[in-house]
Amino acid sequence: MNPSADKLCPHVIMVCTGMDRVSELEKMKANYEATFHHILGSHKKANHRRGIFFISNIDPREDEIKRLKDHISEIAKEENYFADELPSRWINLENVLDVLKDYRKTICSLKDIEELALAYSIEEKELLLFLSYQHKIGNIIFFEDKPDFIILQPNWLVQCFRCLVCDDDKKHHGGASRNEMSKLKNEGELSETLIDQLFKKEPDLEFRKYKHHILKVMEKFDIIIYSALQPIDNEEN
Repeated sequence: MNPSADKLCPHVIMVCTGMDRVSELEKMKANYEATFHHILGSHKKANHRRGIFFISNIDPREDEIKRLKDHISEIAKEENYFADELPSRWINLENVLDVLKDYRKTICSLKDIEELALAYSIEEKELLLFLSYQHKIGNIIFFEDKPDFIILQPNWLVQCFRCLVCDDDKKHHGGASRNEMSKLKNEGELSETLIDQLFKKEPDLEFRKYKHHILKVMEKFDIIIYSALQPIDNEEN
């Protein structure tokens, strides 16, 4: 039996920092593990996990860091895409994506990427293969069944998720109604009105501009159930 048969990609290694601020470290570790198993249980999403590491921010031990690095190296060996033979022209397009990231471009339309790809003789069918590969290795976030936009900065999406589901400081300020906040907290209902209000808190990140695509991606990651939301326009606002 293949022990890795049930493992899912992408691999997720949880690294918990701030251990220097914890007085009963071993007790905290046990509670964290128990909470994790209580929440996910036998859900298939738990198979993304590849271990938990606890590290001090102030005085990280060398053996802890080495153990984490070694673990990452072992996980990397499980990936079969390192042996893939890829067209050399993909390197040029990957460099273009890196330049866009350097200019702090967070998200780009498929149409714009198609125009860039044509400069390297990469047409639509091959471009979709390229983007899927870049998603697989963690460089971007792209789903072929939701292809309108390519998220160049995965951390931008993390900030978006945080804005909606776990950033209490933002939720307790501004125009978010108490009734809608109560529904979110007690029933898990996230209304479109509340989404708009929370996205207004981060105008520089342009979450509202890409709201429709963000919600589709959140559904793809099983963060929300789309049918529970109010209907939203198909066009970006």
